[in-house]
Amino acid sequence: MKRFLLPLLAALTLPSVVNAGVPEKFKNKWMVILDNESSTWQMNTEDIEIKGEIIRFLVKRYVKEADKENSRGWEGKLRINCKKYTRRAELKGGATTLGGLILGGGYTKTPWADIKEQAPNLLASNFCYLTGVEGYTAEPNPPEWVKNSIKYIESKPIKKYSQQGSVNINCDSPVWKNKPRCN
Repeated sequence: MKRFLLPLLAALTLPSVVNAGVPEKFKNKWMVILDNESSTWQMNTEDIEIKGEIIRFLVKRYVKEADKENSRGWEGKLRINCKKYTRRAELKGGATTLGGLILGGGYTKTPWADIKEQAPNLLASNFCYLTGVEGYTAEPNPPEWVKNSIKYIESKPIKKYSQQGSVNINCDSPVWKNKPRCN
C-alpha cells in the first residue's frame, strides 16, 4: 500500500513545486500594446524576428462587443516592412483547399498593405529603428512592453551573413565560421 501512496503524493505536490520557481519574466511575455474602444491588441514580447527591413511579431487581436459586426479577432504573425511602411498578417488556423479537400492548420496570409491601423503603426514607430532603415529613431520614453521586447532582442546573438552570389551564407554556422569570406 505504501508503494502506491508515495508516488501519488509526489505527483500531487510536484506541479505546485514546479510552478513556484517560474521566473517572473516568463509570466509577462504576452503584453497589451493597445486597448481602445473597438479592440485589444497583445504582443509576445519574446518572439520577435528581424530580417533586413522586415520585422515579424506574434500578435493577438481581440474584438470588443461593440465592433463584432464590423471585424473579427485573430491571432498570428504580423510582418512590418519598415522600408515600404507596409504590413502583412498571417492568420493562425487558416484553412486551405486542395482538389476539393479542406486542409486545416497553417497560416492564411493577407496581402501587403499600407499601415493604417493604430497597433501596426505603434509597432513600426517603436521597432523600425532596429532594422537600420533610414529615418527611424528610438522613442525617448517607450512603454513597458517595448522595453521588455528590446531587452529580449538585444540579448539574442546577432547572426552574421555573407553574400555569395544570390545565396546568403550563415557565418555563425560551424561549417562557415572559420572561412575567409566570413572573417
